[in-house]
Amino acid sequence: MPPYRYPTTISPTQIDVLGHLNNAAYLAIFEAARWDVLRETGVAWDTLVSLGVSPVILEINLKFRREVRDGESLIVESTFSRTGPRRFIARQKMVDQAGKLRASAELVGTFFDVVNRRIVDAPAALLQALGLTEAEPPLPTIQGVGGVFLYSADAEALAAWYASRFGLAFQNWGESRGVELPSLDVQPSGRTATTTFALFQSATPLPAPRTARVNLRVADLTSLIAALRAAGDDVEVGQDEGYGRFAWVMDPEANRVELWEPPRLER
Repeated sequence: MPPYRYPTTISPTQIDVLGHLNNAAYLAIFEAARWDVLRETGVAWDTLVSLGVSPVILEINLKFRREVRDGESLIVESTFSRTGPRRFIARQKMVDQAGKLRASAELVGTFFDVVNRRIVDAPAALLQALGLTEAEPPLPTIQGVGGVFLYSADAEALAAWYASRFGLAFQNWGESRGVELPSLDVQPSGRTATTTFALFQSATPLPAPRTARVNLRVADLTSLIAALRAAGDDVEVGQDEGYGRFAWVMDPEANRVELWEPPRLER
């Protein structure tokens, strides 16, 4: 099904002290677009009242891509998919007249019985209106990368090199070393996830040459390259590929370490 399109023009009341669209206004615009979808498909507010059930949000993720200023004419494109009898996903994009993405939202919603105050299966009429009569396959169970693990001939010495070059604070895991890096992912339990970078002491000889490559995301590649070269490391610098800047350095055990600085957001 093609996306539903909701045109809107930014007004001065939506602009913050920095002169661009306030972050809370994005939420209001995306919500207005979703209500417009219901009206366009024949599900007015009085229809929801008669059903006694309304869609509600369980979680929402916003991404801001380009600055939005007063007076701009934008279009919000909305699509919906179903992940079960009680859940749906709405994906929304805010684009300008040239089709450039300004912001996006992805939310997980459910259906709420406004009388008994509980989550329920969606009424067939509401599913039909939104084109959600068929459920999507279950979402993938993989959320992200849990860790990177390198086997080492001397884990203690290798950890010391990574600590001195990149400021990583390793923990002692017996003969091995490891560090937990923060992640934006949230585990099913609700706890914030982490990504483990571990150096395991190998009990057997390791193959040569090494074929592993570790990609480390950095905030300031230029300064890091200068620091590595000052420490005597040979750094290979790549071209800007449009999706970030790259450089490479070999660790003391000949593992190729890739350093990546993501591109800045366009404003």
